[in-house]
Amino acid sequence: MPTQNQITTRPDAQWDSSGKFSDQAVMKQLFPASPVFEEAMDPAKLREKAVELLLRGTVQNGYGFSSFSRDYSDAPDYGAVETGGEGKPASAYVPNPASPGPGSMNPADIPAAPEGYGTTHAEQWGNGAGTDVSPSASSNAMTSAESIHSSLEKGKSIYTVNKGN
Repeated sequence: MPTQNQITTRPDAQWDSSGKFSDQAVMKQLFPASPVFEEAMDPAKLREKAVELLLRGTVQNGYGFSSFSRDYSDAPDYGAVETGGEGKPASAYVPNPASPGPGSMNPADIPAAPEGYGTTHAEQWGNGAGTDVSPSASSNAMTSAESIHSSLEKGKSIYTVNKGN
């Protein structure tokens, strides 16, 4: 991420990249059909539209999914993950390693994982809040970012930035 805002569709000053004056009136006459001069191309409005289209709402009939929430409103909580046999995971962190048994391919025949299997997770490498943060908490923090750029900091996830860590 850059540490300062970049020029997008509108120059902040009336200068071009070589340091010479850029006459926007002449540019508009030369390229009257250019979308750069339309009100819809305002950087703040473009950012708002990007957040609306890329980060909010539910996608219907997406590729491979009947619907998908970009708000992650149904992100699981580690404590609410149902575990056990019959195809359920061993814990919120690992799948059940058990087999349904000889001659069966039915997940309902899978027994519960061995007692305590996968209930202690290993901390992962890298920056951020770590693996103790439940997806329900981290997705809520990520979707609360009001713009694509304003909450991002180099070396930090949106979750840690929004939480002040």
